[in-house]
Amino acid sequence: MKKSLMALAVLGVMMGAAQAQSSVTIYGRIDASLMHNDPFGGVSQWTVDSGTVSGSRWGLMGSEELGGGLKLNFNVEQGFAIDDGTPAVAGQQFSRQAWIGMSGGFGEFRVGKPWTAYDDVSGAINAMFDSGFSVENNFFASTGYNANPANTIRYSTPTFGGFAAAISYSLDEVRNTDLSVTSISASYSGGPLTVGAGYQVEELGGTNNKFTRLSAAYDFGPAVAKILYGNVKFPAAAKTNEYSIGVD
Repeated sequence: MKKSLMALAVLGVMMGAAQAQSSVTIYGRIDASLMHNDPFGGVSQWTVDSGTVSGSRWGLMGSEELGGGLKLNFNVEQGFAIDDGTPAVAGQQFSRQAWIGMSGGFGEFRVGKPWTAYDDVSGAINAMFDSGFSVENNFFASTGYNANPANTIRYSTPTFGGFAAAISYSLDEVRNTDLSVTSISASYSGGPLTVGAGYQVEELGGTNNKFTRLSAAYDFGPAVAKILYGNVKFPAAAKTNEYSIGVD
């Protein structure tokens, strides 16, 4: 099968939708491509595809000052196919994110379907995060990684001298299924250097899948060098390693 990418349009939109006592932002990304498929011995065909480089999505995020340094925050985000308008995940209107939280001098709490604490390390220090060409995306797809499980409670600390940490836990709301995701991360950012570490355990019916991530980035001025290491351990299979080096 030979495929030719004839055109690609990636559109990022970030705009303010409302500004009063509260602030709301609508944002999104559209990734559409015109593809020509020329199978050997078959009939060539033109198609419109979605998510060739990065998945199309739109979302709403906002916050409202409650006084006393407290803020009420929320974020909902839906992935979709631009070629036919269907949701990225059938039956889920906001499959990418859907959470509400409160922040202040104590840090921030979120409940709903946020990214896990482990994702802080995976996404923040990654030259190709969320790209279809990313080693990490292929790594996660092959290992069954759960990026933003439902029924999650998450806490992020304030930043102290460049250090920050987060923890998240997804509740098992179905009796006798033994399903949960526990995730922790820690990071440091000071001057040109950023480093992070994350660990996530996914309990699936008594089987624990364990994910470990180490990452580092250094800002040289004209460019930022990034390096990642990931490890996955399954009880009944050999461990899987991931390595990624890139420059932004």
